[in-house]
Amino acid sequence: MRAVNLIPAEQRSGGVVGAGRSGGVAYAVLGALCGLALMALMYHHGMPKTQSWRRVLPGAVMAGVLWFPATLLFGWYVKDYATYSVVYGSLSAAIALLVWLYIVSVIVLLGAELNAQVYPKIVESHRKEKASQSSNE
Repeated sequence: MRAVNLIPAEQRSGGVVGAGRSGGVAYAVLGALCGLALMALMYHHGMPKTQSWRRVLPGAVMAGVLWFPATLLFGWYVKDYATYSVVYGSLSAAIALLVWLYIVSVIVLLGAELNAQVYPKIVESHRKEKASQSSNE
């Protein structure tokens, strides 16, 4: 008897059939753009006062640039050096996920800090404008 393969050719080859390396590059670029858009949206709407796109872009770019290498390095570390399964047993995947989430959250905070340093005193200038308007009345 002959075995029937139920997995489509696109999934077996890891991408689009016939795409070769360009398919992997396209997915990497698409992932980077989606990560950048996610960071920009988070920084744009994450404050009580919505920030302009120009103000959130430096931190979003930095977070996106740091996110992907950090993920690759952490994946390499977990695959080659970490002994989570020896220490935590069946919970090792959950522990590795939590460590990765911690690393990514630090990167997101670094991007927000960069935005705060590049465009400082937005809140204080807004308060000064309100104070000057109320004193003029």
